[in-house]
Amino acid sequence: MTDAFVYAAAIVLGPAPAALIAGTDAFVATSRHTRRLVSSLSSLSTMAISVWIAGFAYHESLGWFVAADGKVELKTMLPPLMLMAVSHYVVNSAIVATLTALARRTPLLRTWRENYLWTIQGFLSGAAAAGLAVALARQIGTVAVLVAIGIVISTYLTYRIALGRVEEKNRRIEEMSQIHLRALESLAMAIDARGHSSFGHLRRTQAYALGIAEFANVDEETREALRTAALLHDVGLLAIPDYILHRPGKLTDEEKRELETYPRIGASILENVGFPPLVIPAIRHHKERWDGRGHPDGLAGDAIPIAARILGLADSIDAARHGRPHRDAKSQDAVIDDLRGNRGTIYDPTLVDLVATHFAELERRALTAHVPDFGGMHEIASSHRELAQPLNETEREQALGRISAVRVEGATLTTLAQGLAGSLTVSQVAAELLTSVVSVAESKNGAVYRRDPASGRFVPIHAEGPERMQIGVVHLLDLEKHIVAAPEGVIPEPIATCDLALLGGSDGFAKLPPYVAFAPIVDSKQVIGAIALFATRRESLTEDDRRLLHIIAQRGAPAIARAQTYEHTEASSLRDALTGLWNSRYLLSDGRRRVTEAAASGAPFAIAVIDLDRFKPVNDQYGHGVGDQVLRHIGTVLSETQGDETIACRWGGDEFVVILIGEAATRAPSLYRSLQARLDTELVLKIQEAETAISIGASLGFASSPGDGSEFDKLVALADERMYANKAERSPPRRPLAAR
Repeated sequence: MTDAFVYAAAIVLGPAPAALIAGTDAFVATSRHTRRLVSSLSSLSTMAISVWIAGFAYHESLGWFVAADGKVELKTMLPPLMLMAVSHYVVNSAIVATLTALARRTPLLRTWRENYLWTIQGFLSGAAAAGLAVALARQIGTVAVLVAIGIVISTYLTYRIALGRVEEKNRRIEEMSQIHLRALESLAMAIDARGHSSFGHLRRTQAYALGIAEFANVDEETREALRTAALLHDVGLLAIPDYILHRPGKLTDEEKRELETYPRIGASILENVGFPPLVIPAIRHHKERWDGRGHPDGLAGDAIPIAARILGLADSIDAARHGRPHRDAKSQDAVIDDLRGNRGTIYDPTLVDLVATHFAELERRALTAHVPDFGGMHEIASSHRELAQPLNETEREQALGRISAVRVEGATLTTLAQGLAGSLTVSQVAAELLTSVVSVAESKNGAVYRRDPASGRFVPIHAEGPERMQIGVVHLLDLEKHIVAAPEGVIPEPIATCDLALLGGSDGFAKLPPYVAFAPIVDSKQVIGAIALFATRRESLTEDDRRLLHIIAQRGAPAIARAQTYEHTEASSLRDALTGLWNSRYLLSDGRRRVTEAAASGAPFAIAVIDLDRFKPVNDQYGHGVGDQVLRHIGTVLSETQGDETIACRWGGDEFVVILIGEAATRAPSLYRSLQARLDTELVLKIQEAETAISIGASLGFASSPGDGSEFDKLVALADERMYANKAERSPPRRPLAAR
């Protein structure tokens, strides 16, 4: 309608007034939709210039068709009218298409062809309506034409009011869509800051992707999909723990598998947003490989969506150019060499050739990339919303659950690190490890095992859960062959799930939950232990639980090794170097503690003091080397009595203490007399030079609880006194121990 009035003004009033009317109308109309003065002035100048040229073309060509009498009829007006419409169309569309192409960085001819080619119909219709109105006015009178025009205008205004309401509603929908998409953009920027060491990865990837798409001459729908997918392709990183994203060293196989899940998770999260159909596949498949060895679905060749191929290539280029925590940035030449080396294996060969040819231009665009814009994606999303793939609620819930699990896992590992820092012994470390696992895992039954270096068996050192009594007494038996490393120290399968019911051979397993997932604890390529989760259902041992089990086993390995070193050092300080027995320090600390605990629980115990009878002459006559041999032999004899209920210590010099606790203490008299008889028999020093033998022997005295009391010091003193009484019966008396 506006074009018809402008053309009528050009016919009746001339080019200049028509240009003024058209420019004013364009300025007012543009100002309603934008507050940018530049846009309004641009619309004004474009319409004024194009209408003036169109009006000039009409009046110049009209003289070619007017009859000699100067009378202008409708048939003589038609050719100039068509020329006016075509001139207006060509100039106007050329200016607008040029400005649009510059703003969107798209080819001019393609922009004009896709957006303005078919708009010529509107220009021709407006010119025809204007010519008809002017011709009627000249034939039937101006008043009649004005009445007809009034009717048309009233109809038009009614239509515009209704259309305005629709446009206002659409404008509000568009604003909400813009807010929605801007929120997603902000989310993408937050993910960019969290997931990458070089901020701006998403912007640069978008620039690379759009540049590659332009050089590959893909359609506009694919480009718009890439514009959005490039900003959102890392949403799935929300489900990846920070320690994996920012790990400076090489990732383990388990961590690699974890990282490979993020494209699938990201696609599941964004699936219900209503993006165009090309966006979600681009995000899901941008880590596929040309040879079919990528993830998550193993697509190959042309089966990979073109948008995903472009996005994956752009992502890899930026990662190589700007580096990652585990590798340095590469030069342009090095990146091109890498791309060519993976041409036809990882990347689309055609795209690699395009990138190699235009790399300098792609790099320039990436380095000057501005804040990303979603362009017209909200309009495409609205038109294609019903075509989007249906939401898979299960996958989406799993993806969101993974994000929550990552937060919990991160907090668990932080707490574990704090707990391990304060743990000295192996049992303390094991408790921290297992507590961390069962606090997160679905299964609440677990155990930590220590590998005995001598036997190679796995001995439980800590158990948690309702079944801990059964778990705590059962070794891993046949599972050891799955846990122990190969001779070269390589673990072929760090996590496994086995059915214990298939193993057989142990009644203890019948009391256990039937399923187990375990991870070896490896230090310096040597298996030093294992951590296991037990469950009544295989489904209870989830993939996340097994992954966490493996991670905690890795984190716990240095702590276990450190605790073993500490315990070895601690044990060395409590052992007598000559005999291998506990020393007096142990006796006065742990020995006293165990006796006190027995007394508190009402358990019987007995303490014996042993002193060699004729040991000093041996040292004096034959030297301390011979005397040490005697002491070592005593250590061997007493070590054979060691057990859960027996503690053997070297008190000092040639004096020893043997403590019996529990059931053994009820047989203390017979056990001590048997021990004394054995010492008398075996402590005979044969002197070959003199062809004689010296019987050393040992005196022994003991006190027991509850008969003789329950205090440690008093019982030791009483046993020492009785030992000297026994010695007096066997040889001349010596001074009591308490007097020395």
